[in-house]
Amino acid sequence: MERTAWTLVLALCCLLAAVPLAAQVMPLDDSVRVTLKDGASSQIHGRLIGISPDSLTLRLDDGNALTLDRRAVKRVERHRKWNVGLSVAVGCVALGGVLGGLGSQMRDPDSPGIERAFAAVGFVAGCAIGALGGMLAAAGGGAWQEVSL
Repeated sequence: MERTAWTLVLALCCLLAAVPLAAQVMPLDDSVRVTLKDGASSQIHGRLIGISPDSLTLRLDDGNALTLDRRAVKRVERHRKWNVGLSVAVGCVALGGVLGGLGSQMRDPDSPGIERAFAAVGFVAGCAIGALGGMLAAAGGGAWQEVSL
C-alpha cells in the first residue's frame, strides 16, 4: 500500500510540474483585433501602439497608423500564439509521469524487477503520446482573447 501512495504522489507531482509550464504555453503577442460597433461587425487587425482615454491607435499590416474613437469600438482582442516546445513538454511530463507511475504498480512474482520495465515503457509511451497531443494542440496557431481597456 505504501508503494501505491508514493506512485500517486509521483503522478501528482508530474501533473503539478506541468501546470507552470502550461501557463507559459501561450505567450503574449502584440497583435490585436478590433471589432467596431457599426452594425456590420467590421474587424480591423493590427498592432496596438497607443491608448488614450478617448482613442486607440493601431499600426495596420500595411504600415499605416489608424486612430479609432473608443466609442466606436465594440471589442478588442489580443492574439496569443501557442508555444510548440512548451506544449510538447507539458504533454510529455503530464501523461508520461502518470503512465510511468501506473506502470510501476505492475507486479509479477515470477519476474522480479518487471515494474521498472513497465514504468519505463509507460513513461516513454506516455511522453510520446503527450508530446504528440501537445504538438497537435499547438498546430492551431493560437487563440484570440478579449481584453478590457
